Amino acid sequence: MSIERAAELIAQARAGVALTGAGISAESGIPTFRGAGGLWTQYDPVKVASIDNFMRDPSAYWKVAKERGPAVLAARPNPGHHALAALERAGRLIAVVTQNTDGLHQDAGSRR
Repeated sequence: MSIERAAELIAQARAGVALTGAGISAESGIPTFRGAGGLWTQYDPVKVASIDNFMRDPSAYWKVAKERGPAVLAARPNPGHHALAALERAGRLIAVVTQNTDGLHQDAGSRR
């Protein structure tokens, strides 16, 4: 979808909700999980991120978390995060729903 078409849809809507995942933070330097160069191309997600394996041996999770930590801590909101915060301030967006734990939506100004 073009940016123009997206803007048109947003302008016509009474309110919207944004659903985001790792992709929105990629431009901020945080590696995604899937796709080319994603975290799961380097690690087995079942061994690293499943609750069963974590309960048996959390060391795999913590190893990956320590490797990702510097990138997450250094990351700053990118234009996508700022655009969603601006839409919220303008009353066009009622919430951002995300699985991200990097805090970049909040850092950009999203409150809901």
